[in-house]
Amino acid sequence: MDDGCEIAVWKIEESVDEILTLFSKKQAKKYAKEIERFQFPKRKLEFLISRLLLNIITNSEKTVTYNKSGRPFLTDESCEISISHTQNYVAVAAHSSHRVGIDIEVRRDKAARLKNKFMSQTELDSIVDDAQEHILLHWSAKETMFKLMDEQSVDFIDHLHILPFSCDFDGGEFYCHETRTEQEQSFNLKFLMFDDFVMVWGTSSLS
Repeated sequence: MDDGCEIAVWKIEESVDEILTLFSKKQAKKYAKEIERFQFPKRKLEFLISRLLLNIITNSEKTVTYNKSGRPFLTDESCEISISHTQNYVAVAAHSSHRVGIDIEVRRDKAARLKNKFMSQTELDSIVDDAQEHILLHWSAKETMFKLMDEQSVDFIDHLHILPFSCDFDGGEFYCHETRTEQEQSFNLKFLMFDDFVMVWGTSSLS
């Protein structure tokens, strides 16, 4: 991407055993043990594929861990990463120097049903056409902002703000800002729309 982000998306069509064959023997053995803690195959696949995508993006075998808030990072600190998954898809983003956030959402009406729980009245009033897509992109953008901030007690209505934007099916960008922290950061997020899903990503100068 022209913003320095490396992004990879995988559509899940394989079994757990099939995905394990795509790792080195050492990693496959390690991950086969780690995924025993997950009850459902879907969660196992999301875990495995996110690690596989990181291997592909970085062209090396990486180990992922998490900070106290749940933000993932690489143990060798070679780059910043973000992970997202939705129904049948996994997305991973990496950036060499900036904190990165990514969110992927299957196109369905769930976000539209819950719009009053994460969109301000100003944001709702800004929607004219393609309402369902606009609402889903608002949700995905706020999820991405939340990941970039890495803060607790974030209210999606009171703290996360998105300026009006055009719902271009060829992709576009959002201008957003947050009022949760002293920095009151501004974000320029990008989005792409596909037949099955939407994807939003962006970076922050924070590390």
